[in-house]
Amino acid sequence: MGNRGSKSLLYFKNKSVKEQRVDGSYFGSVSIPRLRCTLTGCERSYRVKIPSKQLNKRTFSTVNIQPKLNPGFVTGLSDAESSFIIRIYKNTKNKIGWIVSSNFQITLHQRELSLLLMLQQIFGGIGKINIDPKHESSKYTIIKLNDLKNVIIPHFEKDPPLGLTQKYADFCLFQSYG
Repeated sequence: MGNRGSKSLLYFKNKSVKEQRVDGSYFGSVSIPRLRCTLTGCERSYRVKIPSKQLNKRTFSTVNIQPKLNPGFVTGLSDAESSFIIRIYKNTKNKIGWIVSSNFQITLHQRELSLLLMLQQIFGGIGKINIDPKHESSKYTIIKLNDLKNVIIPHFEKDPPLGLTQKYADFCLFQSYG
């Protein structure tokens, strides 16, 4: 049971004390451990008798193992939060006077930085992640043409967005450019 304790229902001079459960865990240094207690409510109100059996203990580890994301999740996230960008702009230094560039980017709130790091890992470490503290956002951007051709386009060809969404149309235009 670990560091768990409870109070039972007691009657004393026409007053009752309801049952309460406290879960405890240790924190602090090894030489001076401290017990942290959290009041979790009545055991009879739990849906399951032993709530700790419902926890997926593998996700509460201090080992730095990143879970693999499902390719369908990556595509769905991209369908909602990404941009396939083709920029055409004037540049007098260029021989023809114009520059065409393309990139793929996903912008999320800065608290979702770990998700962007996992995406970067899935895509083989390509691209850059920038954090904008002013707007509380983080942006994952891939601009190298070889990375777009060899990693991003094949991913979405293998696992395309479902249906006839605008993002799928954007990807088709982006793919024809690359």
